[in-house]
This record gives sequence, structure tokens and C-alpha cells, in this order.
Amino acid sequence: MESWRKAWDGPNRPVRPYEDSEWLERRRSWLENLPSGEGIADEVAAENYRMVQAQWVLDHIEELEQVAPEVAAEARRMREEEHDR
Repeated sequence: MESWRKAWDGPNRPVRPYEDSEWLERRRSWLENLPSGEGIADEVAAENYRMVQAQWVLDHIEELEQVAPEVAAEARRMREEEHDR
């Protein structure tokens, strides 16, 4: 099974990026720079996790187009809106 499929459980389920070992290896330095540790506020930790999930989706748009084109289209739209700001 491809590593990314372990993180993808369908369009109606949350992405589990930490189950994608290949992605974790590629994004190691980015992940290491996220605020973390025992003293981190719950809100910051939650925002970090949402950011990790979003980055995983953006990094896998091509794969998602094959299995969930609506999710890939939404991710592309959101990326374009963010870029336009």
C-alpha cells in the first residue's frame, strides 16, 4: 500500500498525516520547526495539527484527484484564495 493511502480514509474522514511515513520523511524539517512541547497552548497545538493536515492535502492533490476529485478541487480553490490575499 502506498504510504499516502494510510493517511487518507475517504472524503468524509479527517486526514491522518502522521500515518504517512514517506510524507513525514519529506516534511521532517518543516514539522520540526512547528511550535511544540509540553508548554504549548492547546489552541496552538490544535492549529498546528490543522496546518499539518492542510499541508498534507496540498502535497497530495494529484493523488487525491484520482480518488476524491471534489476534495482536490476544494483544496485547489482554497490555495488560490490564500494566494490571492
